[in-house]
Amino acid sequence: NSPAGQLFGLFDVEAAEVLRGPQPTITNASAGAILVRSNKPKDEFEASLVSTFGNYNLRQFEGVLNVPVVPERLAIRGAFRIQERDGVTKNRCPGIIGATAAIPDQRDRNRARGECRFAVPEEIIPPRLPAAGPNDLGKDWVNDQDNWSARGLISYKMPLPNDQEVDWLLSLSGGQNRSLATQYQHTAMLGVVVPNPDPNGPSTQNIYYSVDPRGGPLPKDAFSYRQNETRSDSFAGEYGRVGPERLDLFGFSLKGDWSPSDVIDISSLSGYFWHDRETFANDDATPKSWLNNDYTDDAWQFTQETTATWLWSEENEMIVGSFFMIEDLDSNNVFRDN
Repeated sequence: NSPAGQLFGLFDVEAAEVLRGPQPTITNASAGAILVRSNKPKDEFEASLVSTFGNYNLRQFEGVLNVPVVPERLAIRGAFRIQERDGVTKNRCPGIIGATAAIPDQRDRNRARGECRFAVPEEIIPPRLPAAGPNDLGKDWVNDQDNWSARGLISYKMPLPNDQEVDWLLSLSGGQNRSLATQYQHTAMLGVVVPNPDPNGPSTQNIYYSVDPRGGPLPKDAFSYRQNETRSDSFAGEYGRVGPERLDLFGFSLKGDWSPSDVIDISSLSGYFWHDRETFANDDATPKSWLNNDYTDDAWQFTQETTATWLWSEENEMIVGSFFMIEDLDSNNVFRDN
């Protein structure tokens, strides 16, 4: 259930189910559950490779290889996905942090950064000073994609006495993200007091606009910034900080299913997941330096679930089980305002 890795497993998918809540037999999902099942190893050879190329130098590759090692006993399946794409959002202010780093007063420095309209002309850029960490990468285009993920599955039917067997499924997965941190669309809102049409409510109410309907200047955000040139362009912005995002993922799970009789099923599921993430964000979505935050965290978790199902009539069953989880999270978040 790590949020860092939930989007990395959506490839080579067999089916997806949306279940209404509550679902007490699915890790106590009181509000329902979305189940995404990966394709399992099959007892036949299979190989495929799908590639996609598009605008902004988009490259996508998705491949599958399924090998039956021992017929009806042991099979291996591997799948991967690679996605790369150049930025799709034009940054009107590349290099503005370095260009204004020599201004001593913070308010003057931010005022100069807020005056950025287009790419900073070379003649006003002083000799480049050492960038303050990842604040100043000078990227003209942002919101790119650079990630990969892979999964390996091993299916083994372990024989037992009396013609019984245990179905084991081992899953190994991992991935990386090396994209730039996401840049948001800046929209400042202006509150205008108007009469309230509801006779039972207050006499006036606030209506919020992204453009002043009275013909005034564009509204400012909480940090006194107006986005002038890119306010109507969903694929352009004025960004001072274009930091990277680094995400590493690894996990494994082991599932075993055994039916000792026609009416009893026993299942065990063990899982481990680890991630290490570092994001240098431009949360104010402006060339100013008000919310330039560093988010770093690493975490691991281990889970063990065991269930026993007894089908004691054609229409009724009893399920008993246990669920255990232990996790550890270390984070260090730095909130910058200069």
